[in-house]
Amino acid sequence: MAIVRTVLPRKGLVQSQHGLTQYEQDQDGNWSLLDSNIAFMSDLVQSVNQQPNQVFAGPASGAAAAPAFRALALADLPLAALLPLTVMGAVGINGVASGFALSTSSSFTPGLTAGVLFAQGIVYAPSAAPAVPAAPASATSYLFYNSTSGFYWQASPVGAHAGDALIGSATTSGTAVTTVAQATKIFGQVALAPGAAGNFTVAHMLGRAPVGASLLLTSTTLIVWQATPWDGTNLYLNAAGASSGIMILW
Repeated sequence: MAIVRTVLPRKGLVQSQHGLTQYEQDQDGNWSLLDSNIAFMSDLVQSVNQQPNQVFAGPASGAAAAPAFRALALADLPLAALLPLTVMGAVGINGVASGFALSTSSSFTPGLTAGVLFAQGIVYAPSAAPAVPAAPASATSYLFYNSTSGFYWQASPVGAHAGDALIGSATTSGTAVTTVAQATKIFGQVALAPGAAGNFTVAHMLGRAPVGASLLLTSTTLIVWQATPWDGTNLYLNAAGASSGIMILW
């Protein structure tokens, strides 16, 4: 009895075909079913060499489609699991920025460098300086970033949504940005210089209430907290007299 061996095209599977028994007819059906469910295997074998940082997956967005090699997308990452591993997630801080320095301009649109920020649990780190909307005329306004809607201006140094990152403030004339101030960065410093004894208030420019603060005195005169130490805008302190210090905030 002769035995015929057939290699299924592009699959590397070898099938015996005796043509004598029901068992072999069943085997033919089983091989056919297997063949239809592993149609992608030949593509894997023929695609051994790939560019770095590629993954074999379905589409990055949209409707379902056949898998292919592509770059990893943000949507592929388990953000809920990864965010607690970041510094911000570990200490429970949202709405912080580093870099993104504002500068004056001859129009209502201030200059802005690239940087990194953490807002609404998402990291935003553009490779080049991002575009920002024009600031309101003849006012001091505060530039914030929201991970959903992007940059926006606010009349006060408190964001419109929890977790928005404060970039800084811009003061405009009737035609241009004349003065800018940078937001306090994560673990940033705010200078203290009360000129006399008594309560005094300092804007902290975090864009949110501080998580914590540490005072470094640079003179021998005592500075202490008031009963309410801070809110979303200011630090509230009391000095025993003319003094100076640095408040480190996070």
